[in-house]
Amino acid sequence: MPALLEGKNVVVAGGTGSVGEGLVKAFLQEGAKVVVPCRSAEKRDRLATYVQNERGNRLLCLPANVGDETSVAEFWSQVRDRFPRVDIGVACIGGWYYGHSLHRMPLADWRKAIDD
Repeated sequence: MPALLEGKNVVVAGGTGSVGEGLVKAFLQEGAKVVVPCRSAEKRDRLATYVQNERGNRLLCLPANVGDETSVAEFWSQVRDRFPRVDIGVACIGGWYYGHSLHRMPLADWRKAIDD
């Protein structure tokens, strides 16, 4: 039986973070090709080690800072050059937020986190 996401292309912004690593691993286990923007070689290498048994040749980490517009434009240019489409996009970012619990977060804070 083929994997659930066989042949799908996934981009995971924040894929080198704690939650993001788990998502990347799960997508790879289900057969997807996964692209992760990475700001540092250290985080890229840690992710590669974490998912080494699942990745095959389906993990691609590209240098990019999602907080920088020019860097993001270059990242997307590289993604478009390599893949005909992106089927799933995940923004697993915002680990810096240590305010209210999610269920008590003021709507203005929630909107800022989503917009950022």
